[in-house]
This record gives sequence, C-alpha cells and structure tokens, in this order.
Amino acid sequence: PEWDQLPWEFQTRVRLRRKYAAILNATRSEFGDTPRGYSLFIDDLRNDDLRLVKAIPVRIDFWEGTYTAYNSDIEVFGTGETEPEALDDFRFAVADLYRFFESEGEENLGPLPLRQWRYLSAIVKKE
Repeated sequence: PEWDQLPWEFQTRVRLRRKYAAILNATRSEFGDTPRGYSLFIDDLRNDDLRLVKAIPVRIDFWEGTYTAYNSDIEVFGTGETEPEALDDFRFAVADLYRFFESEGEENLGPLPLRQWRYLSAIVKKE
C-alpha cells in the first residue's frame, strides 16, 4: 500500500523511530558510540501469540536520559527511560511489525520491507 493508506498509528510510530534514528546516527557520527552502549541477546518477545525461535542481538545505548534498544537486521527501535522499558518497547515494535507485514502479504511489500519480513518470518513464529 501507499504511505498515505497505512494506518495513522503506524505512520506515527515510523516517523518517531526515524526521527530518533537520525538523532542517534548524528550523535554517533559526532561523538562515536556512547561509553554506556552494549549489546545483548533476547530470546523472548513476552507476547501471548508470538515467540522467537532463536535469540536475536539487541544494541542498547543510553543518551540524554533515554535508553534505546535497536536491532540492525530489522531496523527496529524501542525506547524508554530505563533499559527494561526500552526492551519492552522493542519487543512490542517487533511484534507490531511482524503483524503488519503478515497482514499486508509478501507480494505487497517493497524491497526493504520484504527483507525485513523474510528475516522476521524466519525468527518469529505464531503460537
């Protein structure tokens, strides 16, 4: 579907995540990675009907009072005032993106969303 046909809530989430990604990338290019950044693996979406079939890497960064959880394979962010909040937001974003792509169907996805969907459909399964 065209951008203007997507649900308003989804458009808003994408805009906010893109804005935060731009800020994070500008910060990294100016200052390098934050000294408080690190990576970890999560193996659970904490979701009733979706589960991860394998652990995925998540980069955690802290900048100006906000934690960010990010996975570069699917280009998904989660943010929060604490690390657990950022991870919960990240898990929600992964599940939300999975459901959105699933509802659209592979044939309706462009190159980047199709790459994201193929990765998600390989690591996320319905219960």
